Amino acid sequence: MFTVVAAMFSVSLRDFESLLDDQDPYPYYAILLYPPLNGLNSRLHEYVTSHWAYLNAMTGSNCLLVAVESRGQPIEKFSPEDVYAIARQLGVAVDRLPCLVFITEPHERDEVLVACTG
Repeated sequence: MFTVVAAMFSVSLRDFESLLDDQDPYPYYAILLYPPLNGLNSRLHEYVTSHWAYLNAMTGSNCLLVAVESRGQPIEKFSPEDVYAIARQLGVAVDRLPCLVFITEPHERDEVLVACTG
C-alpha cells in the first residue's frame, strides 16, 4: 500500500528533481505543467490552488500528483522559464503546455504520456 502524497511547490528544475528523488516509489506520477500567468493558464492556476484537496483525493494512493505552482510566493514573481525547463526535462515540447504529464519512472523517460489542451 502506498501513502497518498500530492505536492504543490515553488519551482525550479532542481526542486522538481529533488521532490521526485525524495519520495517513495510510486507506480504512477502525474505532473501538471502550466505557467500560471494569464488567460487559460491563469484560470487553471486558480482552479488547481482552490481545488487542491479534491485533486489530491482523486489520485488515490497509487499516484503522486505534482502541480508546478507558485505556492508561497506572489504570482508576479513566478518564472515560466522554470516550468519550461521541467517540461524539457520530461521530454515535453513547451508548445504543448498546459498539459498533464504521466510517467511511471521518474528517472527513465522512455514512456511519457502527455495530455494537453491542444
